[in-house]
Amino acid sequence: MKNKIWILCMSFLLIILSIHPVMAADNLKGSIQLNAYIEKGNSEKYLLKDVSFELYQLTKITEGVETFLEAYSEYQVMPNWNDAQELQTLARSYQTFIKRKNIEGTKIVTSPKGIATFEDLEEGLYVIWQSKDAVVDRNVYRSSPMLVHIPSYDGNEKNLHVLINPKFENEKLPIINEKPPGKVQTSDELQMEKYILIILVCIFVISVSCFRYKNFSEHK
Repeated sequence: MKNKIWILCMSFLLIILSIHPVMAADNLKGSIQLNAYIEKGNSEKYLLKDVSFELYQLTKITEGVETFLEAYSEYQVMPNWNDAQELQTLARSYQTFIKRKNIEGTKIVTSPKGIATFEDLEEGLYVIWQSKDAVVDRNVYRSSPMLVHIPSYDGNEKNLHVLINPKFENEKLPIINEKPPGKVQTSDELQMEKYILIILVCIFVISVSCFRYKNFSEHK
């Protein structure tokens, strides 16, 4: 009797152990970490803090099948990961669609170390874009929208935690609050200068005339 009870207990334990890994695999979550920085001369890294990024989930994977979320029923295009230009174009297209449809996403701001991490993410396709410019030394730094998939693959290695270094491009800010190189005169100011010049000429003529008249009277 004891042997039967022992066998039943061991069988039950084996069943639990065999089910647990499957349940754990179904509940695995991923993350996307952004490292925001620029390189300034001699490969010196300048960390970009307080830069906002937005994340939107496009697809989900259930029992090995990847499907688009209901919000994207009108626009469903899977990316070609072998074409960088096509990826960027598609990311911008999703950005435009999401803004037009007012789809809600997740927002995060980089830390003083320039790091922002989206955590507890389901497996699937995501689009990320920068929603606040980074300003350094009167230069605006912007990155393009990005498509990211969880998991990513490095050969046969499956990665649930994706690391991204956004590529930032800079654009010089316009010069503001500085003294202009010269003052532009209005028509009224030019007219006033003409009147003053005429008055000065008249005073000069009258003065010369008076001086000549005085000399003439003395010699008469």
